[in-house]
Amino acid sequence: MNSNNNTKLNPLLSIIIPVYETASTLPRCLESILNCTYKNVEIIVVNDDSPDNTSEIVKSYAEQDERVHLIEHKSNMGPYLARITGTKVANGEYLAFLDPDDHVSVDLYRRLIKKAQTSNSDMVIGEIYLQNENIYTYFNLSHIRLLDIDVKGEDASHLLFDQDGADYTLHVVWNKIYRKDLWEHCLPYFELQKSRIAMCDDVLFSSILFYFAKHITNIHGDFVYYVQNKNSLTSLICGSKEKYIKNIDDICNVFNFLKYIFCKKLHDYRYFNSILKWKELLLSIWCDNIEIVKLPIWEKRKLRSKLKDCFKIESLRRKSPRDFFYSVTTDSNCILTEALKKAIVDKNIRIVSFDVFDTLVYRPFWNPTDLFYLLGQYAEDILEVTDLLDFSTLRIEAENKAREIAKCKNPAKEDISLDEIYFVLADELEATDEQIEKIKQKEIQLEIKYCHPRKYAKELFELALATGKQIIITSDMYLKRDVVKKILSNCGYTGYEFLFLSSEVGLTKASGNLFSYAAEKAHVKPKEILHIGDNQQSDIRMAEKVGLKVFHFPKAIDRFTNCIPKLYSGEIFSRIYQDPIAFRRGNLFDKFFGWRTLLAVVANYIFDNPLIPFHQDTDFNADPRIIGYFALGLHMFGVSTWLAEAVAKNKYENINFMARDGYLPMKCYKIVDKIFQNNAKLHYLYLTRSVMVPLQVQQQNDLYGLVRDIVVTSQTPLSFIELLEPILADGSKSNILKICRENGYHDNERFSSIASFYHFINLIRGVALDKSKSKQYIEKMRAYLEPAFKGKSATFDVGYSCRIDAALKKNFEFSTTPYYIHIIDQLAYSRAQRMNLNFNTFYSYTPGVTGSLRELFMSKQSPSCRCLNVENGKVVPVFKEYNPVYEEKFVISIIQGKAIQLVKDVVAMFGQDIMNLSCQHEDISLALEYFMSKPRTTDQKLFALGNFEDDLGIGGKVKTYDLWQEQIKIVSNGIENKFDLSFNWINSKWKRAFLLYFLNRNYLKYKVKNRLQGHKFILKFLKNSYKACRKVYRTINCYK
Repeated sequence: MNSNNNTKLNPLLSIIIPVYETASTLPRCLESILNCTYKNVEIIVVNDDSPDNTSEIVKSYAEQDERVHLIEHKSNMGPYLARITGTKVANGEYLAFLDPDDHVSVDLYRRLIKKAQTSNSDMVIGEIYLQNENIYTYFNLSHIRLLDIDVKGEDASHLLFDQDGADYTLHVVWNKIYRKDLWEHCLPYFELQKSRIAMCDDVLFSSILFYFAKHITNIHGDFVYYVQNKNSLTSLICGSKEKYIKNIDDICNVFNFLKYIFCKKLHDYRYFNSILKWKELLLSIWCDNIEIVKLPIWEKRKLRSKLKDCFKIESLRRKSPRDFFYSVTTDSNCILTEALKKAIVDKNIRIVSFDVFDTLVYRPFWNPTDLFYLLGQYAEDILEVTDLLDFSTLRIEAENKAREIAKCKNPAKEDISLDEIYFVLADELEATDEQIEKIKQKEIQLEIKYCHPRKYAKELFELALATGKQIIITSDMYLKRDVVKKILSNCGYTGYEFLFLSSEVGLTKASGNLFSYAAEKAHVKPKEILHIGDNQQSDIRMAEKVGLKVFHFPKAIDRFTNCIPKLYSGEIFSRIYQDPIAFRRGNLFDKFFGWRTLLAVVANYIFDNPLIPFHQDTDFNADPRIIGYFALGLHMFGVSTWLAEAVAKNKYENINFMARDGYLPMKCYKIVDKIFQNNAKLHYLYLTRSVMVPLQVQQQNDLYGLVRDIVVTSQTPLSFIELLEPILADGSKSNILKICRENGYHDNERFSSIASFYHFINLIRGVALDKSKSKQYIEKMRAYLEPAFKGKSATFDVGYSCRIDAALKKNFEFSTTPYYIHIIDQLAYSRAQRMNLNFNTFYSYTPGVTGSLRELFMSKQSPSCRCLNVENGKVVPVFKEYNPVYEEKFVISIIQGKAIQLVKDVVAMFGQDIMNLSCQHEDISLALEYFMSKPRTTDQKLFALGNFEDDLGIGGKVKTYDLWQEQIKIVSNGIENKFDLSFNWINSKWKRAFLLYFLNRNYLKYKVKNRLQGHKFILKFLKNSYKACRKVYRTINCYK
């Protein structure tokens, strides 16, 4: 019975390792598996007729450990068939693959199995660290790092195929486990490919496995060490023509086979284009490989010819490489998370000790005493005070006084209890015993309510339990045992042996005595205890002094403020919160409870795992999750609560969010409205520029006013006429174009100036507009809009000029109040005054960077509305063509998702108490405005590939990055006191480069990359040289 239960909890995992000429690295690979925390494994090494001593190595391991098995091929069949051979003798419920030159983190397989079982996944993905000697690197933008993958059915296939092979961390087979029934379902398809394949076997396996997978999930924090083999690079550069031809043949065979499987066997053509793009991507890579291989020119010519034959193309056109997912990497010379896990599972450690507050659990407050602010509001009501009581200060001083009294009464007693604190507080306040008891119980309730588990600490706790370690918990805390146990239980911490509290024992960690007491009670030597905690003094130095092994687990806020030595966390906190900025004094955030509390929520999200290395040249780690949660998330919380308060105050019956940039505010408003419980109906209206222009034009003279809303120099006669098409007379379009041509205008040639546009308007006078069509359009729009404007209504849009609301008031006399993020010029005031509108803005100023990036953040990832049609008596939107760049959609969906998560988290944590998180709008949005106005180049890379889908009135798609750069130049001049750190006035390039290196390194990188865009190998050489120099510099610094 117990055996069966154990098998269910710890199912057998079969790990297949195909080996050929890698005997030198095989022992490290095997050792890493055997030393893993997951013990129920069988290791199947398939010797693919390797000419070295692979068999002897495996046999020596098999003699010592029955979990190791050797399978031998009589001839070399390649890794594809070797993997299949291994699976056929595998007995495990789950399968994993590993290459012999790689190795695994200590807890990888245990966590993969646990995830598979708890989520019923048939595929679970782990992370990857590149290892180059003693430097460890992760890809900041890889799917497996940024996404919390939880996909089922067709979504599993889309996860792989939608990115067209651009991110190899998804399709390699060695960072995953597979349930065996999934593998066996796919095996008949695998066996149709019988030839030897050494290249792209992962592509073949993963394409079919992802297609048939029912449920795919992933884990974070445990990984495969993907070793960067110098021999592989040498083989690539110095490889023979025959080896290159074999590799090209393999790639060709793999994709031909996939075409056969999907088109002939599965009869599913949905992913065919993605497979073709994947093939094209590999073609581009191998074009580059041929350039660097050390072969004679005529041999390279033969290889190019081979590529053309295999891929059935007439010429080899080198495409821009899709390296977005590898474009930002973060290096470190030590993976602290792995060091900590190895310390926990160390055989010399019998007990793992955890601190409680800010280690196992966190409170979403900047200071622990911030909880007293909320407690104070309750106390003020209980005590019926006239004005504010400043209860926080009273509570803090009562604790200090209680400690002094206790020290005088009993010097040996090192800590006090909550009862002692409230005994003093009762003397300070004019209150009854009942009132004091109620306040004390409220403090206990708030402590329990606001304690949340640190997810990574919980993972460490579970690791200690899973590996049979005894766990003790030690805390310097005045709360009683039952309260602390309740907090731990609520946060999911059970199974510990002892709970040692300073208030109960009378000894503290701060003196070191509590550690000695714990070791004595647990009957172990201090050196057999590993203590993990956040406080450098009490958790680390004092524990070490007593003789415990220790590991510093920094408080999230300490990482956020970048004050942990050798753990860089970005400079944004010091730049916008600590230092004076925008005519404001520094550290102003600490004066506002709501502001600092929201920053604490952000800090605890970003640095839940406080040991993650952060990219040295970034403020946001080039991580869309951080940008979304921190910068955009705080802003959206401010915007959504601002709107909810306005709806509550003004009792609006409708609130109308304008497509597409009302999408994210509407999502966030719905979340905060669960607390506000307004009864307003929400509508998402497609009132885009192309829909609104016909409402703005009812007579000839109105055409002249459009210069305020569209960039006419980016319009053409044809594009402008198409905007007016709903209100043009029948057949007038061809007449207008004829008149234009006769007067020197071309259909698709942009207007050269506003004067040219005005001349065009004069030419079409009397020809263009049809009043009856205009009335029909107005009535059609009325039918669409009336349900959204019945009763008192408000509209929300990013901005900027009251154009929509003025047109709605003029055409339909709707009673509406506009709400904008900001306005950009006098036009909003002029329209509001003319149409008697009272608009409201979130900002009381106009940000320096506005427009496309802000709208991109807030807009729905969907096409813009081209027009509205009537179908079956209903008005329905007709959309423009929408073909976003995958990378942009990937980044924006993460940013928006994390912004929504921030709002959800705050609402879930604080509930009705979010009413106490009031912030000045500019304060809560500082991080977003700083990111948009002063981004570091590496953080900015996230947006280098995308086009903003809306044309912003300029007649064509906007390159988001380019428009952003132009605005940054204008804003940064002001921020830098008009001192231009681009040094454009220096003619000598080497002098300019020298100054940029020391004073504006990000700009230097940007200029070099742009200049050398077409010289891939020179750029790669410079990048590698720069990284090498930086590594030497950091290594030297580490030893200072």
